[in-house]
Amino acid sequence: MKAQEESRPALCWTFVSAGARLCQTLGLHRETVVSRDPPRLAEAKRHAFWMLYMIDKTLSLNLGRPSCFPDHDINVALFSATADPRFRPWDHAFLAFIEFSRLQGRIYDDLYSIRAQAQSSSHRANIVDELSAKFFTWHLEFKKVRMRR
Repeated sequence: MKAQEESRPALCWTFVSAGARLCQTLGLHRETVVSRDPPRLAEAKRHAFWMLYMIDKTLSLNLGRPSCFPDHDINVALFSATADPRFRPWDHAFLAFIEFSRLQGRIYDDLYSIRAQAQSSSHRANIVDELSAKFFTWHLEFKKVRMRR
């Protein structure tokens, strides 16, 4: 996050890539691994994984590089929002932005990756329409989350 704040994207990508390798080595992307831990530790690991996931997807799209976290290889559950009213709104926003990050990953994978570039322009136009609808739905859902605060 510090590298992001200092506008050092290459350094940020280096850190995120290293963090992603560590997460995958530790199995934080696998529910079967995380769920073996006591509940509080498992939730902390889920928070850490999903935070890094969000940063990775954002950088991937902005830098035009493939994500370190292929969505087809992740099955760890989302963390649960805390019952503490001081932090619950933050958790809800965090959960909403995980979905936003998934959509960002789809943009890169389905529109900008080498595989996507090989598709016809009409196929990619259909993907744009589909993703536009998904972003619109996400926006409506996020507005509902904000209204509940």
